[in-house]
Amino acid sequence: SYFFLQARSSNSKQSSVDAFNQYYAQSNYNILNEYQYIGLRILTNVLELELESVQLLRTVAYKLIEFGLYNLAENIFRYIINLRSDEPQSFRDLALLLQESNSETKNLIEISDLFKKVIFGEWNNRYSEIEVTTLHELNCFIFQFHQQQQILNSIDNRLILHLPVDLRIVMVWDTNDTDVDLHVIEPTGEECYYSHKNTVISGMISRDFTQGYGPEEYLVRKAVKDTYIVRAKYFANHQQSLTGAATIMIHIYKYYGHSNQQKEIVTLRLSSNQEMIDVCKVNFNDDIQQISNNTVTNNQNLNTNIHLHMTCDGCDMSPIKGDRYKCLFYPDIDFCQSCKSISRTNHISNHPLLRIKDSSEYPKSVYLNNRNKTNHKNNQCNSCFMKLLIGIRYKCTCGINLCEKCEFIGLHDTDHCRTKIGKSE
Repeated sequence: SYFFLQARSSNSKQSSVDAFNQYYAQSNYNILNEYQYIGLRILTNVLELELESVQLLRTVAYKLIEFGLYNLAENIFRYIINLRSDEPQSFRDLALLLQESNSETKNLIEISDLFKKVIFGEWNNRYSEIEVTTLHELNCFIFQFHQQQQILNSIDNRLILHLPVDLRIVMVWDTNDTDVDLHVIEPTGEECYYSHKNTVISGMISRDFTQGYGPEEYLVRKAVKDTYIVRAKYFANHQQSLTGAATIMIHIYKYYGHSNQQKEIVTLRLSSNQEMIDVCKVNFNDDIQQISNNTVTNNQNLNTNIHLHMTCDGCDMSPIKGDRYKCLFYPDIDFCQSCKSISRTNHISNHPLLRIKDSSEYPKSVYLNNRNKTNHKNNQCNSCFMKLLIGIRYKCTCGINLCEKCEFIGLHDTDHCRTKIGKSE
């Protein structure tokens, strides 16, 4: 096996992962040419060894994910669960892969069960707080796939809260008993890392994992629009391995948990202890600038849904394909993405439009019931069209009214100021 010979050879300075990068860099990502084929064979030779090395398997899986080969990576992650069912990272890796893959037959129940396994399982103390990061990911999954009612039947509803952020950076690695530290230098020059966890612009970083596989996570709810520098400090490796180094995978999300969420992946092989590496730059106004030459983009803001029985009032597209925009004042007015974008609507300009990704789920997707029983007799919710608005009423500066449910799930522009009205007028 090429992988085995390269890993075992004391004279070789190039691992099979490095060789794969070399061949794959010369290939076209969309065409299975000779270089791509050779690179893939080199990388997957590790699977022919039948060695129960979780590090080698994760190294291969992370690289396959980077280049969008989700089906191959899924098989590896399922095998890792059989080998390492005592490690929460095994279940989290598979849950994230299934959620982010392009499969049209996602098993939503399996994904939620995998997330819950990590959150509620009993794990070794060295994995402490992985459940915090995973709970955030579960809530994003609930929001993205409208799984509120199914999840609420099995989880305390106090744990269900959607917390979108402008920028989220998550780092994991493939080697057990290894300490890799995530550092993020913000546009202000302030550095967020394990000994400086909170910054002036409200950036924060999670617990420092000195053993295990991570994850370490950086979050900022309202990002300053400029350049963020992502660094990794390879602090210590407490074990010998065939690969001789740790491979990190960094997920970079813009507008995490929003409908226009974007994600990019960086994988990088670290070679020496105590090494601080600049991994990439994130320009929040633009795209991620690559430093490591190992990035791939996976934009998640494309909607291919078809809205049956819905016609665009701008161009007469029927049915509407993609995002649907519904007037919050007139329930029979709808527009497609193109007409909304170029203002070809012949519609009253100050009427707010509700973006609907999936008509089959609207307006069923709710996180809570209207708990306040106040009747607002002369008002209706301009989102779900509750004619006798019951509960707390939110009066927006643009003139519309929202009930508790619609205000909570953020169906209207979150930048608009609202007045909370608890009594009937």
